[in-house]
Amino acid sequence: MKIITATGTAIVIILGLCAWSDRSHPITHQNLKALSNMHIKLSSPKAKPKLTPQQAREITDNMSPYDATEAKQVFVEYQLVTDTATEVPHFGFLHRVPCYIVSYEGLHLPSHQSTPGGPTAPGHTEVNFVIDANTGQPLVSFDYR
Repeated sequence: MKIITATGTAIVIILGLCAWSDRSHPITHQNLKALSNMHIKLSSPKAKPKLTPQQAREITDNMSPYDATEAKQVFVEYQLVTDTATEVPHFGFLHRVPCYIVSYEGLHLPSHQSTPGGPTAPGHTEVNFVIDANTGQPLVSFDYR
């Protein structure tokens, strides 16, 4: 499904269905190998979320107005998210948590030093926010491209 907002921004909603008949891989526009390197795994959800994709988008738009207005495309996808690297305050590590991943693409994010005195990492053009699909609680964010 693709929705065009009043500002002309395209929103693409991916429902986390499986692309292959064995149902072992979720449909996603994310790079699964890059996520794996960050200790993030996506799975296909079976239960219906309490929030709609539009509600998840509204939450992240309010969290980050710059991304909301500057992004060329926004993808909202419903996934079960496991993240064994980032402990979320008052939540813990994510293990198959039903989430929306709201991705803002086409941004011009500045480069940064990955370690003090180390090499400068290239700037990114995308930021991803992970929102609990049942409570609307922002959980983590990540960028890798």
